[in-house]
Amino acid sequence: MRHLRLNCLSSAGARVITFIVLATLPLAAVSAVLAWHAYRTSVNGGFDRSQADLFFARSLIVDQVYRVRLGLEALSSRIVTNGTVQLPDVHMQMPLGTMCRLMLLDETEKIIYRFPTPDESSPDCAPGQRAFSSHSWLKTPGGEDPAISPFVGVADQKVYVKVTLRTPYPRPNKSFGRGFLVGIKYFPIAEALNYSHAIRGVTAPSFGDLWLYSSPTSTPLPLVTGGHAQTAWTSYALARIARDARKKLELDHFQDAHISYSYVPVFEGRSLVATRHQQPKEAHALDLFLARVAFIALMLIIELALVAIAAHFYLVSPLQRLAQSVNVWRRTGHFNPSFPRSIPSEVAFMLRAFRRATRDLDRHEAELKRAMREQDVLIKEIHHRVKNNLQIVASLLNLQAKRISQPEARREFQEIRERVRALATLHRHLYPDGGAAILQLENFLGELARQLYAVYAPNLLGRVELDLKLDSVTVTADQAVPVALIVTEVMTNAFAHAFPGERSGAVKLSLTRDQEVCTLTIQDDGIGFDPQNVEKEGGREKLGLKLIAGFTKQLGGEMTLSTMDGTNFVLTFIVKPVRRMTLS
Repeated sequence: MRHLRLNCLSSAGARVITFIVLATLPLAAVSAVLAWHAYRTSVNGGFDRSQADLFFARSLIVDQVYRVRLGLEALSSRIVTNGTVQLPDVHMQMPLGTMCRLMLLDETEKIIYRFPTPDESSPDCAPGQRAFSSHSWLKTPGGEDPAISPFVGVADQKVYVKVTLRTPYPRPNKSFGRGFLVGIKYFPIAEALNYSHAIRGVTAPSFGDLWLYSSPTSTPLPLVTGGHAQTAWTSYALARIARDARKKLELDHFQDAHISYSYVPVFEGRSLVATRHQQPKEAHALDLFLARVAFIALMLIIELALVAIAAHFYLVSPLQRLAQSVNVWRRTGHFNPSFPRSIPSEVAFMLRAFRRATRDLDRHEAELKRAMREQDVLIKEIHHRVKNNLQIVASLLNLQAKRISQPEARREFQEIRERVRALATLHRHLYPDGGAAILQLENFLGELARQLYAVYAPNLLGRVELDLKLDSVTVTADQAVPVALIVTEVMTNAFAHAFPGERSGAVKLSLTRDQEVCTLTIQDDGIGFDPQNVEKEGGREKLGLKLIAGFTKQLGGEMTLSTMDGTNFVLTFIVKPVRRMTLS
C-alpha cells in the first residue's frame, strides 16, 4: 500500500495537482465554514428571536403577578389592622389595570366575601366571570406552602392572572381565621407584546403562537394565536414538552413537522411554549447551503482542471518528452528531442545539460568499448597460450612416461599428465562470450569425465559404464580450478583401482544446484577402499586424499566419503556470484 501511494505521487503532474489541492483546501474550507455559519444562522436565528420574545412574555407575566401580589399584601395588612373586610376603597389598594375578581376564602376555600371592583363588568372581565366562580379557578395549590403559587389561565380566549395569598380574616366571634385572598386580573398579553415590539421597532413577535402548558394530561392553552393553533401540536412535541417540564429545564428548543418550539418555565407546574411555523427562508436554508457547497466544489474543480491543463502543457509534457528522449537514447544511443520554444527556462537548461552529458557519455562509452575489446582479445590470447603450454607439458610428461620402465613411476607420470590435461581443458572452456573468466561447469565436467574415461577405456574393455547427470551451473575461475582437480583425482582413482580383474560396474558423475548450494557426487560400485589403511600404508592414495581435502578447503565446501558398496564421494559448496559484462 505504501509503495502504491508513492507511485501515485511519483510523477510531476500528480505532485503539482497535489500542491494545488493542498493550497486551495484552506480557502475551500473557509468558504464551507462560512456557508455552514450562514445556514446555522438562518436556522437558529428564528429560534433565538423566538426565545427572546418568549423570555419577554414571561417577564410580563411575572410583572403582572408581582403587581397583583403587592395589592393583595396591602389589602391583607388593612384587614389585619382594621379587623374588617368591608373596605369601600379596597380597589385603591390594587395596581392599575383591569381587576376582574377579588375574593376572600375561608380555610375550606369557600367564598366568604367578594370585594367590589369597578372592572367586573368591563368587556375584558365579562367573558371570564363564569369561569372565575368555578372550583378550578378558586382552589389553592397544595403542598407545604399553601401561600402561593400564581396561576395563569384562559377563559373565553381571554388571558387572566390569578394570585392567591394566605391571610388572616376576622370571624363573627371576634377571632381570626386563616383564609385566602384571591385576585384575578385580566392580562392583555397580546397587546403588551405588540406595544413592546412597536417600541423596539419590531412589527410583530417572532413566534406564531404562545401557549400555556400545565400538565401532560391537558392540552396546552393558546395565549397568543397567529392562525396556526390547530396544527401546532404533535405527539412528539407534547412528549418533549412533558419531558422538559418533568426535568425542570430552564430552556429548550426543537423542531418537528416544520414547526419550531421554544420552551421556558414560568411558575411551578406552568410553562410557556412558543410555536412558530418555518419561514420560507429557513425552509430553503439547507438547499441554499448545499448550493453554496456545490458552487465551491464546482469552482475548485474548474480551477484544478484549468491549472492541471496549464501545468501539463507547460511543465509536465516537456518533462515527459525529455524522459522519453532519455529512454530512446538509452536504447538507441541517439538523443535528439524536439521541444517548442514555450518550454520553461528550467526545462530548456535541463535539455542543454542532457545534450552535453549524452555527448560526453557516448564518447566515454566508445572509449570503454574499445578498451574492453582490447582487454578481451588479450585475455583470450593469454588463456589460449596457457592452454597450449599446458598441452605441451602434458605431451612432454607422456613422452617421459614412455621412457620409464618402472610401472609405479610410469603411473605417477601419467597421473600428473592427467592433472595437467584437466587444467588445459579448463582453460579452453574459460572466458566465453560472457566477458569474464567464468566457466559453464556442466559442459566442462562432461568433457573432462569423457576424457578420463577414454584414457582408461582400453583396460576396462567395456566393463565399466560412465553415467553423467549434470545441471547447468556457472562458476568463476577461482572455483573451477579446484573442482576440476577434485574430479580428476576421484575419477582417476575410480577408473584405475575400483574395478580390478574382470569386475564390471559403473562410475556416476552428477551435479545439482539448489539456489546457491551446489552438490557434486562421484559414485562407483567397485571394490572400494579403507581410508584408515591408506593412512597406515601411505603412498599415492594418501597423497590423493590430501589433495582432495586441500582443494575442498580452497572451495570453502564440505566433503563426505563413503566406502560402503563401492565409493561415494559427495562435495557441497556455495557458488560465488558471477558478474557478466557484454559488449555491444
